[in-house]
Amino acid sequence: MKISSKLFISFLAVAMIGLFSSSAYSEEEPTSEEVKTVSGTVIAVDVESNALQIREDETSTKLTFVIEESTVIKKGEEEITLADIRIDDLVDIELENSKVKTITVKAKESS
Repeated sequence: MKISSKLFISFLAVAMIGLFSSSAYSEEEPTSEEVKTVSGTVIAVDVESNALQIREDETSTKLTFVIEESTVIKKGEEEITLADIRIDDLVDIELENSKVKTITVKAKESS
């Protein structure tokens, strides 16, 4: 009886250590909820406030994003600035932890 109690306690201790170490590790890696891409059409650009407003493609909701100095803005392979974005441009906005990481201006479809 004493040996089985010791084995059970040892097993429980190892299981607890594994549980805590795996949960600590998973907090360091980004989850799919932390990285998101939003697509839409630009409806306003405010260079002074570093803000960009779009109408989201899926829901037609107006969304406003604050653009940080570290945000990368691209049109094709060329890096551009917020001032280069125009009303009616189509954009993909990549968010990481609710902050704008990249903005990609997409080519408009020709009609």
